[in-house]
Amino acid sequence: EEDETDELCSVLEVGPAAIGWDDRGARGRRAPVAPAAISTGLPHLIIPFRDRVEMEEVDRERETALAEFASGYGCDSCALIAPGGSGAVPDAVASVRLFDASRMQIAADPATGAAAGPIAVYLGRLARARSGSFRVVLEQGTELGRPSRLVAEADFGADGHPTEVRVSGMTVPVMEGWVTLP
Repeated sequence: EEDETDELCSVLEVGPAAIGWDDRGARGRRAPVAPAAISTGLPHLIIPFRDRVEMEEVDRERETALAEFASGYGCDSCALIAPGGSGAVPDAVASVRLFDASRMQIAADPATGAAAGPIAVYLGRLARARSGSFRVVLEQGTELGRPSRLVAEADFGADGHPTEVRVSGMTVPVMEGWVTLP
């Protein structure tokens, strides 16, 4: 696991202290540093950062190297997450940045609903959610000037396994069009 963390840090160009999750609000402890591949339809590699500013400094040029790293987990996308928000979404519990494999051709996404579900499962597991719902408000898109608010809920059984995931949010239309098929 230490080799994986070293490789991930090299790919991200960050020190090992940057990777992890401070869960002080819920349990006053630090979570394991390992990223996790989680799918609620599309697999995402969830990579936790201790600090939002450090997460935001990860260069977009790292996308190809991150895609290669994620493919080792069977994922095409990496969702970088960090506690707190920038203030653009006042009730955000975490900030998100998506790095997608180039074959998906998504340069940057201001709101990734497909990643929000896996993030809720990841954070719910860290909080040791059982027999109920775990809800998280996410902020994404601030670096694009398009802050988005996503709400993700994961239901967990008594055994701690997720049973259902829901994602909601608001969008701002940027384009509209119609296609007529023959």
